[in-house]
Amino acid sequence: MNALRYKLRRMLSFSRAASRRDRGRLLFVPPLLLAISLFALQKPAIGGLAEDTKLDAGIAAERYALPITPPLDQGDSDLCWVFAALSMLETNYMVRHPGSKIALSRGALQVDSIADRFRRRLRGESVRLEEGGLAVEAIALIRQNGLFDRSDFHDVVDSDPIFPAIEAKVAPYENRASKQKALDEELRANL
Repeated sequence: MNALRYKLRRMLSFSRAASRRDRGRLLFVPPLLLAISLFALQKPAIGGLAEDTKLDAGIAAERYALPITPPLDQGDSDLCWVFAALSMLETNYMVRHPGSKIALSRGALQVDSIADRFRRRLRGESVRLEEGGLAVEAIALIRQNGLFDRSDFHDVVDSDPIFPAIEAKVAPYENRASKQKALDEELRANL
């Protein structure tokens, strides 16, 4: 029963940053679907179907048991989009390679994200540094910079104090090349 509660909490969890209106939408589950989901989670799945599944004639049904990565705490990092994208990639990998384990570094993607936002700002784009992102942005950063294993890189850090610290160090420089050099040094020092 505890495993069932855990799965339900994971299914119905939402970001702390979500508005009340969005929370209501995320938690709306028609009662029939909820009952079906609860029933389905109680049966162990083997090869896509629960052990004792009996299929009626004319009904095609498949139930998949996907490996799920362990829950991780994003803390005050505003990186729900990074956590979601990497969890999806980890699950995809585990489905394609049964029995394998993988843990990708959220900290490395945080560094790439912060660097990308500052570089875009240096190019003159209007970028809010502390704003969240989208999974497609995470995928674009992964394509550009690659990935690290979680054990090969530090965990995520609270990014709130990092943004003003880097801005203060970059601001005094006049030309873009000097600002870029200062940015690179500060990213290494702070992250």
